Amino acid sequence: MDKSNVAVLLDYENVSGRDAIRVLLDLISGIGSIVEKRAYGDWSVQQPKEQDQLLQLGFSLIHQKHSSSGKNSSDIKLSIDAMDLLHQSPATIDTFVIVSSDSDFFPLVNRLRSSGKMVIVSGRKASTSDVLINSCDRFIALDADTSSPSKDDESAAQRPTEKSTSITINDESPIEFANGLSPADLLLRAMEASMDDQGNVKGSKLHDTMRRIDPGFDFKKLGHRTFMRFLESSNDVKVVRPDGSGDVVVQLLHS
Repeated sequence: MDKSNVAVLLDYENVSGRDAIRVLLDLISGIGSIVEKRAYGDWSVQQPKEQDQLLQLGFSLIHQKHSSSGKNSSDIKLSIDAMDLLHQSPATIDTFVIVSSDSDFFPLVNRLRSSGKMVIVSGRKASTSDVLINSCDRFIALDADTSSPSKDDESAAQRPTEKSTSITINDESPIEFANGLSPADLLLRAMEASMDDQGNVKGSKLHDTMRRIDPGFDFKKLGHRTFMRFLESSNDVKVVRPDGSGDVVVQLLHS
């Protein structure tokens, strides 16, 4: 999506951690311009250091005091603000990033998507329900132990050892994505959904289809630096590179 305007709405009391949030901002910066960054919480009980860190990342702190019932009123305020941004924002918001593991945001995600908006959900993988993950366009796991390294660190640490750390798609791997699909099953399912009569599909289209089937799909978590290398590790598909510049063609191999 070219020149997309992005709004990041952070349910801070549900998902915290400055480093993980910083990495998330780096990841979504390639989507477009982040024109809104709002963090919701009861800031009277949060440490000043945590507030300062969010301010340094460019977030506006939206204060919502806890109600006597114990219900997190920040959820309600975040949802109201999302609808205001949908209908009243001076700059049209194309992509909403909901940073929370709370399944209560499922109706909001559906409402935004039904309005033609792209919705990214980011939360702790272990505590985010499949219902919320599968309702969005893309899911980004916000776990401290899986935060992406910087490009310099990635170049130094991954390139010499990529073969030893990459997971071949056809291996019996314990890794499954949100729909319970193995990497191989997810790839084949996406191929069947998007290929033409000759068993071919453009690489970018295939990647988009895999993300639509399972928003939690991330080839980097399988040890591959690029989607191309992820595909090349499969025995079920063949990657054909164009003579000049342009998208690759992925072919389904029949046994």
